[in-house]
Amino acid sequence: EYAFKAVKSAGNTSIGVRGKDSVCVVTQKKVPDKLLDQTSVTHLFPITKYLGLLATGITADARTLVQQARNEAAEYRFRYGYEMPVDVLSKW
Repeated sequence: EYAFKAVKSAGNTSIGVRGKDSVCVVTQKKVPDKLLDQTSVTHLFPITKYLGLLATGITADARTLVQQARNEAAEYRFRYGYEMPVDVLSKW
């Protein structure tokens, strides 16, 4: 319930489209303060070379999930010797 309220209050629009062998993800970028550098505000985070995460809602909460996902992906690569498939990460 908390997560849904955070997403609704953020007011960011995001969309993802999946193709046969590609993905396109687009998100709205709102800079909360004029003193912030626009290039430092992002909702797109790389997890591995082939996996990424789009966060809508409170960015501080997303950063924690991003770090956990990166740790899981690194542990998976260490344990099995290849990159974590997207379906495995999505079930995590």
